[in-house]
Amino acid sequence: MDEYKFGYGYVIEYSQLQRSGKTTYWKKFHESFDLKTALLIFEYDKIIPQFWLSAKNGTCAPNTEQEQSEEKRSWKSLRFQVLLVVQSLIQKLQASGKSGIKELCQPDGVTLDVWKNVFPCILSLSSRWQDSQSQLIIIIDDNMYFRSMRYDYFKLARKYGTGFCQVFFNCSKSEAILRNSKRTEEHQIPEDVIVRMIEKLEPPDSENYTWEHSSVFIDMESHSDLYHQSTIHLLMSSLSNPVEAQSYPDEEEVMKNRFQNSTNLTHQGDLILRKCVAAWMAESKKQGSARYVQGRAKDALKAKELIMKRLKEDPLSFGVSDEWMIELSASDPSSDFYKFISESFFHQICHLPT
Repeated sequence: MDEYKFGYGYVIEYSQLQRSGKTTYWKKFHESFDLKTALLIFEYDKIIPQFWLSAKNGTCAPNTEQEQSEEKRSWKSLRFQVLLVVQSLIQKLQASGKSGIKELCQPDGVTLDVWKNVFPCILSLSSRWQDSQSQLIIIIDDNMYFRSMRYDYFKLARKYGTGFCQVFFNCSKSEAILRNSKRTEEHQIPEDVIVRMIEKLEPPDSENYTWEHSSVFIDMESHSDLYHQSTIHLLMSSLSNPVEAQSYPDEEEVMKNRFQNSTNLTHQGDLILRKCVAAWMAESKKQGSARYVQGRAKDALKAKELIMKRLKEDPLSFGVSDEWMIELSASDPSSDFYKFISESFFHQICHLPT
């Protein structure tokens, strides 16, 4: 192992819209960054197999509900594979230093198509990483419009005690469409995809999500050097102040997709439903006799039972989004999962068979 200790950090960067110019920004940034720090940029669109990206961008849009569901699972699987590669790389670096790069093998769960695209990027780091560079920053060049996408990388930083920060690229719809039109036809994406991004985007919100406090906003229509300096300051600060590492039981060592952890999903659902039942009963006691309250209690428990059954059997078909953050959602009434469960409860209780 190398004689000196490396510092590792992650930059989770994403834009308000696709075609905002973020990839170009990082390429220019790479050329002028601190020579004591090595950069590794995972450009997502070059890692994911091109045939899949073409389908996702509308060339081969799914028609049936089943095809859409399968596409959603495939897309999530591909994203998870990139996460596994980053995890495997960090494990090797922390165990063996720079020499660990050459020891890296295709991780379990990563397909050959993805691995063939990502491995050259990692090998190039091995040839570029100079002895004088004692730090490494990994940049995830992706849109990550859902908070849950970024949270997966925060958990990775927390697990291995590395730095973590987010760079948000703000770009207007008109500017993104203009940038998209200047690309070659094969690299353009449908305009409606750009428009849908606006509706889906979840910007950093450190007030409600403390783990997002290390974030910087960059206006891509302004070319001020202040943004460049702000990014450098954020990166270096993240390296100097890594996320406090947390240990986990052995059975949790292999990172799992959130929906593979059905225990957590049903546990949070049960906690939320308990609150719904309590609220329903409190209101019932204000409105009628003991017999009336007893009947309402029976309805509430039946509704809870039916919803829990659907959560256990197939949460996706029930309507639970695989992009929602499930963890600790029972303590956050504003979370998507909490709102979904409470709405499902009151809908179910109003449509029970008489």
